[in-house]
Amino acid sequence: MLVAETSLIMTFPSTHSAMKAERALSEANLRAIVIPVPRHITADCGIALRFSSERRSEVEAVLASVGVEFKGVYEEVGAVREPPARY
Repeated sequence: MLVAETSLIMTFPSTHSAMKAERALSEANLRAIVIPVPRHITADCGIALRFSSERRSEVEAVLASVGVEFKGVYEEVGAVREPPARY
């Protein structure tokens, strides 16, 4: 059986906001990857963060706690892969 991985892309009003968000998430041990904003997404800033859709509430809570505003959150369905084997 194949499984589609879903991640979220978060955009920001400025590069400064995006970098502050990445730093705050890293300090909270939440994995987020800095990426260029995909062409089909409009944003004021040229960089975005990609993270697991399962972590959305945690990511938003961390950003709220440090006062980082974001512009939008977009769903991205990634590569289809085989699920891990269960032993």
